[in-house]
Amino acid sequence: MNKLATYLLFICAVFFTLNISAQDDTSTGATADTSAASAGDASGSSLNKFSPLAVYDYRMEVKNVSFSKRYADNGRGEVLDVQLDLQSHDAKNNKYSIYVLALNESNAIEPVSRALVPHPAWRPNDPKKSEKRINFSELIGSKPFKQEELGKSIWDSLQPRGTGLFGKKTYDERKQEVEKRQNQGQRVKLGEPSLEEYILYLSSNPKDALEFTLYGTKGPSHEERLVSNFKGITDDENKKDIYESFPEHKYTILQARQKTTIMTHHYTEYRPDYYNFNKVLILIFDPARTENKLVYRSIHDLGDLKIRR
Repeated sequence: MNKLATYLLFICAVFFTLNISAQDDTSTGATADTSAASAGDASGSSLNKFSPLAVYDYRMEVKNVSFSKRYADNGRGEVLDVQLDLQSHDAKNNKYSIYVLALNESNAIEPVSRALVPHPAWRPNDPKKSEKRINFSELIGSKPFKQEELGKSIWDSLQPRGTGLFGKKTYDERKQEVEKRQNQGQRVKLGEPSLEEYILYLSSNPKDALEFTLYGTKGPSHEERLVSNFKGITDDENKKDIYESFPEHKYTILQARQKTTIMTHHYTEYRPDYYNFNKVLILIFDPARTENKLVYRSIHDLGDLKIRR
């Protein structure tokens, strides 16, 4: 009997000790998590509060997104036309804004290098190795954008977030890697900011997006039905027979009752480093929201889109 009591007492003591230890570990873990969260907030990173995912808006619906290529009227390049219809599901008029980014994206690893060191047969594709490079892009919003200035704004503005993924630090590392590979004889070059960097920057900076109205049951006036930055041919251009101002035509918006059609025109000029557009990013915002203004996001792969004849 005494042996049984001693055995039970020993079991109770062990159980009590393990329970106290578990409570201490849980408390310590919670403190560590809280400290880590505080450290993240102290670093100045606002990505914890920001999401590049679109928030559903029941008042509007995007339909009939289409793309077509044509020769430029000035005879010096090509134009990619992006068209989308927006259907209103609300009786009221609502304000929105939009970015449309057309770009040329290719694999950062040259085909020759990939042929020399192919992916293993048991691993058809390694996401970590599928690096993409943007060679050329044109962003359409409420104002003209110069790629050099836009790229610098992206790298500079993302730098203070401290994510380790974007910003000037990543740009410097990318530049050093490209120079190293160039010294090794590889045919590589430094491209623009990545598509992820574009999405993150534009989603958090909608102030320069192109504004438009999605009308409800009461349609627009006659003057508001067509919104465009089109400029006609001047007398001087007629004399020269060259349409110099053609590339400045960036957008055309047709507004009607409960429907708005947006067309953006992306120009690429023939030149030694000519690139055609093979991917399009569309971002739509609700300016009235205080945060998470993105209400629509889509990425379209154009593939080998032929010129319309």
